[in-house]
Amino acid sequence: MFKEPCLVFYDKITGKILHTHICYRVNKKSKKRTAEMMLPVDAEEVKNEISAADGEIIKKTTDQDASNIAYKYFEEDFHLWENRIDISSKELVQKPKLVLEIDTKKTEIKKNEDGINTIPGDGETIVNFKCFLVDKDGNKIKKYPSSDNIKLKFSDGRPVVVKKEFNTSGNILFKIKAPINYVEKATFRAFCENEMCLVSEIVKICFE
Repeated sequence: MFKEPCLVFYDKITGKILHTHICYRVNKKSKKRTAEMMLPVDAEEVKNEISAADGEIIKKTTDQDASNIAYKYFEEDFHLWENRIDISSKELVQKPKLVLEIDTKKTEIKKNEDGINTIPGDGETIVNFKCFLVDKDGNKIKKYPSSDNIKLKFSDGRPVVVKKEFNTSGNILFKIKAPINYVEKATFRAFCENEMCLVSEIVKICFE
């Protein structure tokens, strides 16, 4: 969490935060800061420096174009990975979160003695997942930021061979074939590769 005022550089097309620059010195004894303690910062100079020095920042910018990098000062606490900049208001907002569920209407599942979802590991049974976005209050969002970047993976990041579809209810549908003789619990998550939304909670399945 950033607790000191900082200069936030972001993609002005997507709102993605690209870089932060702390702007205040803090008195180590009193833990206080004042406007007089503000570090001299030339935002354009910092922008030029990070654009030239950090190729990863440019790669994450729309069209890999430094002219799409904007900046703004913020004096509020925020978690870098949880937030983005709202393009209209230019304010910090929480990223939407992915929700991943087994579609029980299309997938026959049982619970084992540990309460874990159990599906036959026969290499043929189709496991149907549905994925959707919610805002910070848990309300469903139908508009996806870069929906092509939303992927189903094992929770450690390994890819899953999957068929991906969309429906009119605002869900992304994933279909996989149950693996054969998978001896351990499989854990799945929905990820957003361009980091415009938060990853889902883990979904556990035993294939028996």
